[in-house]
Amino acid sequence: MDEKVRQQLVDDHFLFVSGDRNLIAAGMERDWPEGRGIYHNKDKTFLVWVNEEDQTRIISMQKGGDVKEVFSRLAGGIEAVGKSVKDASGKEFLIDPNTDTSILVPPTWALACAHLSISIYQLD
Repeated sequence: MDEKVRQQLVDDHFLFVSGDRNLIAAGMERDWPEGRGIYHNKDKTFLVWVNEEDQTRIISMQKGGDVKEVFSRLAGGIEAVGKSVKDASGKEFLIDPNTDTSILVPPTWALACAHLSISIYQLD
């Protein structure tokens, strides 16, 4: 990726920022940028981070209030990533064999479900 693209992704808050003291202290920056990446659609409403803070983070987002569209894109994206992993490796992606569900960190899942801005209007 060229520097202009990298800087735009940093400015958009999509890409790992080199030099973050908290990430350095946690040992999470020692191999940056080798072995890490970001993949996104043209509109940057669907992103897959590889080896940033999580091994894989799948994100669906957009401005506005269409939560169903965001969730549908997320579900379809997870399915597509899973199919790609299965085709390439023969292994299932993000599936816990005991519960047949995605393996997720609950606090991360709660944050990933939706970031909603709610405007409060004062009633006269």
